[in-house]
Amino acid sequence: MKSFFGRLHLGRLPDEQTRHKQLLRELQKIMATQTEIAAELNAVKEKLVASTNKITKIGAETDSLLTKIAALEDTINAGTVSPELQAAFDAVKTQADALEATAAGVDDKVPDA
Repeated sequence: MKSFFGRLHLGRLPDEQTRHKQLLRELQKIMATQTEIAAELNAVKEKLVASTNKITKIGAETDSLLTKIAALEDTINAGTVSPELQAAFDAVKTQADALEATAAGVDDKVPDA
């Protein structure tokens, strides 16, 4: 047999103890969920940083390409060129214009900081 003091519930009824345990379990779940969400947000942030770096690189490469095209266009406009060179230039210029339009479309989707 248990002693009288072993059977006493000091300050809490059995239902209160059960509810207290349930609340503790729920709190642990909430904290675990928040930790998981924080980890997922950090992973998304890393992807955003990587994407930003790639887009920045594309922008720099596009600027360089446009500068070279402008220099080539000046050279072509300064003298007579073969039809093959003119066709190659026109194809590159068309592709550069398309790339610039695509980059502008992406830039328009992202609000400026």
